[in-house]
Amino acid sequence: MIGSLGAGGVFTTFAYRHALPTRPARRFHSLLTRAFDEVTVGRTVWTNLPPALVYHCRRPLHLDSWQAGGPPAR
Repeated sequence: MIGSLGAGGVFTTFAYRHALPTRPARRFHSLLTRAFDEVTVGRTVWTNLPPALVYHCRRPLHLDSWQAGGPPAR
């Protein structure tokens, strides 16, 4: 997915609030922060069932590394 974004690309996804402490969720957040110059976390939408939040990820880093098949080192 990262390889398909341009230099000014934006990736937006959501996560369920209750899952944030789990290892996969922490690993995913870490991956996002290594892959993008800016990662912001939106507010929790408590009226959603289950409650969720949104990740806004801007400006992918080291696109050539992703296109070669691996995450960039930051």
